[in-house]
Amino acid sequence: MKYKILVVEDTKEDAVLLSEAIQQAGFQSLTADSGEKALEMVWTAKPDLIILDLLLPGINGKEVCRILREDERGRAIPIIMVTVAKERADVLAGFTAGVDDYIAKPCEPLELIARMNAVLRRYHKISAEAEIIRVGKIILNLSKHNVEVDGSEVELTGKEFGLLEVMMKKSGRVLSRQFLLEYVWGYDEEVMTRTIDMHIARLRQKLGKEGRDRIQTVERFGYRFSDE
Repeated sequence: MKYKILVVEDTKEDAVLLSEAIQQAGFQSLTADSGEKALEMVWTAKPDLIILDLLLPGINGKEVCRILREDERGRAIPIIMVTVAKERADVLAGFTAGVDDYIAKPCEPLELIARMNAVLRRYHKISAEAEIIRVGKIILNLSKHNVEVDGSEVELTGKEFGLLEVMMKKSGRVLSRQFLLEYVWGYDEEVMTRTIDMHIARLRQKLGKEGRDRIQTVERFGYRFSDE
């Protein structure tokens, strides 16, 4: 399958560089130079992955991501944010908005392609499986990529879904923050382990009492999903 990649970049030189790297890796490349154009192309072209610049004219990358994650048509599309911003606040803001991965400019084409492949493998592994996981009142459907709690559907971002999936599959076991980061984000980045706590907090909130009771913090180590 030739995946369709949307590059959202307002700097022409960077857009050309990213598009050429993507095409040389065997992907189909589309481009948009603004947040508004990106949203229009998502609805019409239906890309398989989005390479999104944070600093865009008009609607910025963070807002584009938020809009996509709140819309059923864009919720399941993986997003990699590419930007010159290096402050931790910018990185965390991206993950909070629902970004799946983050790479700073100037980015090495080989690293970008490696991250793209890792994200695509995670998403399409989930969609290819036809498995339903049940723990208590929580039902996670891998083939439909949705979650229900006590019969009501709960809207999760891609990262929240990935965290819940691995914790439910390994329920009862203590999972370190580093393990969760590597499993869900696909790479080892110690400075980002705090993002796990942020995503876990949001996941608990969305799952309600089931989330608060079952997602247990193991002090100085990580988390355990209780199946009792």
